[in-house]
Amino acid sequence: SDVCSSDLFEDMFGEMFRQGGGFQNRKRSAPDKVIDIDVSVVESYKSVNKTINYMRKGKCDTCNGNGGERKTCDQCKGNGVINQQVGNGFFQQIFQTPCNACNGKGYSYTKVCHDCSGATTKNIMETLQINIPHGADDGQFFRVAGKGDFVNGVYGNLVIRVRMVSENNFEKSGDDLIYNYYFGMKDIALN
Repeated sequence: SDVCSSDLFEDMFGEMFRQGGGFQNRKRSAPDKVIDIDVSVVESYKSVNKTINYMRKGKCDTCNGNGGERKTCDQCKGNGVINQQVGNGFFQQIFQTPCNACNGKGYSYTKVCHDCSGATTKNIMETLQINIPHGADDGQFFRVAGKGDFVNGVYGNLVIRVRMVSENNFEKSGDDLIYNYYFGMKDIALN
């Protein structure tokens, strides 16, 4: 009875991974790059265009983002993980651990790119122009697709976080612009 149930679970999990139900066909993505920008209360009120300069990791053009000439890892067959089966009978579990031979990459380099030293990226200065909408507020986020760092073969998104700053005695309250001016006794004309 144990042998039959063991074979049943083994067949079920094996079929799931063959059909791509596990982690095999997950779409590659890169983490978001978050930058802070200072926006004055007047810029927020007027809805202005703002030029942003920031540093990001761009794809190395010399190696086309590969880091050099790669060789598939013999130990994990390019998966980057090793499946380990623990237990027997009905209580079998399959664990995935990073491959020690390739440090979870799935490959090693036979020849490293001389330009990026195998990092696959180079630091580049990016200039971007965005429109600050009327009423933009402190802590608000704006997302720009594909303008983040190059990670795992794809470009991530850029997330811009607004940091509101006062300007020339102007402050912001909701969508309203408030001007602060303190009157002294000499400013008040008595009739």
